[in-house]
Amino acid sequence: MSEESQTFEAVRIAAPKYESPAPQAVAFLDVALITAIFILLSSSFVMAPGFGIDLGGEAISIPESLPDAPLDASAVNSSVSVLNVRGNSMIIFEGKIYSPESFAKEMKTYKGEGTLLLKLDKGVDSQTFLHICQLAKAAGFSRAQLAAKPAEY
Repeated sequence: MSEESQTFEAVRIAAPKYESPAPQAVAFLDVALITAIFILLSSSFVMAPGFGIDLGGEAISIPESLPDAPLDASAVNSSVSVLNVRGNSMIIFEGKIYSPESFAKEMKTYKGEGTLLLKLDKGVDSQTFLHICQLAKAAGFSRAQLAAKPAEY
């Protein structure tokens, strides 16, 4: 081989141009914002004015007076079941309508946990209220929240 055949040609390699990280940061912020919106819309916020009843002890503990502030978020467990009572004859629980007798049978087999939110109308007597609290305690609920709103004059 001669020296003439061994000549090399210079190869130019272009260095990559510097790209601004701004478009990548904007895309990340978009994804973070969309994720935050989905988290906020899928979570459940419970505003339960009224007063709480502790069902966990041997006796049902009913506070002596209504609190001035709404229920503390730490007092409500993550699991909340809603019970509507209209008069002394109609109980609405988990989309079904019960009589007091059929509701008592249902609660014997129901496995409850967390907080039971009680929405009672003004026609519910105290005997029915206490009976529902006893049934909720037997079903496994640790707390009941009696929903109440201030009277409008």
